[in-house]
Amino acid sequence: MLASSGIRISELCALNRDSIKNRQFSTWIKSAKPRTCYIDIKAEQAVQEYLSMRMDNNPALFITNQKGCHRITQRAARLIFETACNNSLDFDRVRPHTLRHSFATTLLSRDVDLPYIADLMGHQDINTTREYLHYCNTKLQQIYDAAML
Repeated sequence: MLASSGIRISELCALNRDSIKNRQFSTWIKSAKPRTCYIDIKAEQAVQEYLSMRMDNNPALFITNQKGCHRITQRAARLIFETACNNSLDFDRVRPHTLRHSFATTLLSRDVDLPYIADLMGHQDINTTREYLHYCNTKLQQIYDAAML
């Protein structure tokens, strides 16, 4: 969900079961107005699989235990994420917020214009979005070659 949508961990924890429809949902955390967010098919399938295993009536999309008593907290979500990363050989020092940076960088590398990236991330100021972008020199080389050669 985080990698697919670029949402903050607080936004993830605030989602309800019925929040996602047609691979999109709204969030308004850290903003006065709601913004539309999207997930890819893989994330949608993972959420559906997760929900099919739940036996509770809690409206929260993600819960802390099998009994379904409590909505997951940001702290618990971070701990689960970091434990999974620490148990992986591929993800060293990755935090949930790292995926937000990756989301923005992936969009940029796929030639999405900066204003659209800012909107998808819920940034009022494009300069905030720029701080999330980590482009590589090979992309700069391609841009230079296209313009100059």
